[in-house]
Amino acid sequence: MPQNMSKQRFPCGRTEADRNYLQIEETENDARKSRGGNMKKIRMLQMRAVCMLLLLIAGWALLFTHSAALIAWSVCALLFCADCWSKREKLGKEIRSIFSVEAKRNLIYSFGCVFAFVFVTYGFLFSNEFFSHDSVQQTFYSNSPYIFQFYLGIGRFLIPLYEVMKGPYSAPWIIGLFFTIWMTLTCFLITELFRFKGRLIIAMVSGLLCTNSALILTGATYIYCLDEYAVALFASVAAAYCFCKVPQGKILGVSLLIFSLGIYQAYFTVTLALCFMFAVQKLAKNERAGKTVADGLKQIGLMLISFCLYFGIWTLLCTIFQVTKMRTDESILGGKISEIITILKTAYVDYFKMFLNTQGLMGYVYVTANVFLLLLIVWVLWGVLRKSTLDRYNKCLIAVAILCAPLVFNSAKIILAGKASNLTGFVCELIYIFFLIWLWQTEYAEKTMAGRIQIVAVILIGCIIYNGILLANQAYMKKDLEKTATISLVTRIIDRIEQLDGYSPNDTQVYVVGELRYSDLNRGNMDIPYLESKWGLWYNYSATYNFVRYITDYMNYPMRIAVNQNLADTNDVKNMPAFPANGSVKMIDGAAVIKLS
Repeated sequence: MPQNMSKQRFPCGRTEADRNYLQIEETENDARKSRGGNMKKIRMLQMRAVCMLLLLIAGWALLFTHSAALIAWSVCALLFCADCWSKREKLGKEIRSIFSVEAKRNLIYSFGCVFAFVFVTYGFLFSNEFFSHDSVQQTFYSNSPYIFQFYLGIGRFLIPLYEVMKGPYSAPWIIGLFFTIWMTLTCFLITELFRFKGRLIIAMVSGLLCTNSALILTGATYIYCLDEYAVALFASVAAAYCFCKVPQGKILGVSLLIFSLGIYQAYFTVTLALCFMFAVQKLAKNERAGKTVADGLKQIGLMLISFCLYFGIWTLLCTIFQVTKMRTDESILGGKISEIITILKTAYVDYFKMFLNTQGLMGYVYVTANVFLLLLIVWVLWGVLRKSTLDRYNKCLIAVAILCAPLVFNSAKIILAGKASNLTGFVCELIYIFFLIWLWQTEYAEKTMAGRIQIVAVILIGCIIYNGILLANQAYMKKDLEKTATISLVTRIIDRIEQLDGYSPNDTQVYVVGELRYSDLNRGNMDIPYLESKWGLWYNYSATYNFVRYITDYMNYPMRIAVNQNLADTNDVKNMPAFPANGSVKMIDGAAVIKLS
């Protein structure tokens, strides 16, 4: 080609260089238009998802109130579904665009692994019934006209609406079905968020999620809301996915986080932890530090906006229904900000104590697994920070993030001013997912974590998962024994009451003094120090503060029974021994009195 070709004139009067420049500019304009068109499609997809969420909540509300407007809602829902069906190919393509090319395979693997771990961890729970503590009076979801007021007061106003899907009774098998669905979707989204690949790592992710002690202990004592907390967990994970991976995913992410808060506020910290983990993963992949920090700040801002909107909706509903907010003093915002330094220090130290707790069911095996996992992470981290190709700002931010990680994963304790229970600590055990990111998803780990070292990591994670499985089955066995003991004891109490002269079911007033959980009978051979240190596993009987409801609701016995602690100060009751001694059940002024403690 002649050297002066670039200066060759074309009929339009432009040189070839001009035409090449124009072609490049047109290509870039087409790409921008394509990106703009894709962004518009994704925004429309998000708006459709938000509408579907609002439509679902509206349907639950109408079912809960038995409103005739449900007919109109059904028509709207059918039209919405018909419109989605008519555009199924287009919508399917748009949905697939926000996931990886292996999304379908990952979803199938997630379901298979979750199903297996749910079976070995919760199989005994879902195939039996041993309600205790709070679940005794939640045997029937709609057994009180004040149930909505109660949940509204504690900020979980979406729970009564969600429960209409499960019918009026707490049915363990149905709860297990919904639980499996929500945990499958949760595992799938976490797999997609961090781009985990392969059946082995998906199995580890699902195992760690399903054997989280927060869910296990919820199932032991609060089974009626186990699937409710699972859907809150799924919504919080979905919100993190929208914030981190979906272009222009702000509106849908905020909506999902408000939904999660409206069911169970504790999983707000899960969104925070996942966004934190995603940012650290980006830094380890040498993505620009400035952009990563800016994205992280935006995500924190979106979380704050979500919480403010949730709080505003909660306040508005409390005003409309004239309900007083409860438990607002339990958080750090309840006047404990001045103690923030002490709370942070305690949360930091206590988090490391969790890894070194030798009082667990596996004792030193559990501690040893944790120690070796930490050593592997330190080794990989040191290798990553030594890389000459990693930007120095990324190295500094990674080091700071690792130092702050215990505060992020123990954020529930910080938000609750150091009083977080086992039930709110789901986020604590997400650090094992963080370990998987470092051991499998960093470039250094991919080059070095092979063969025997990788097998060691799998065995260590397997020990953590098995510890959770063991905790679940031991806890559920204890609850089953509690059920048998309680039925036996309460049957004897009813028999003693029926033998009183002048007693007539439905007519004679029965008063209860004391509580079964404080009785000397509550110190049997079922005392297992490790289990009884966990939330909800404190006592040896199913009936705790709700002995009355146990007789009337659970035992279905027709008795006019009430708690009357004022009688404890009377001479007649003071002189009575506690059950089962002679004289612990007797008639006083025409009423039957039973002294439990």
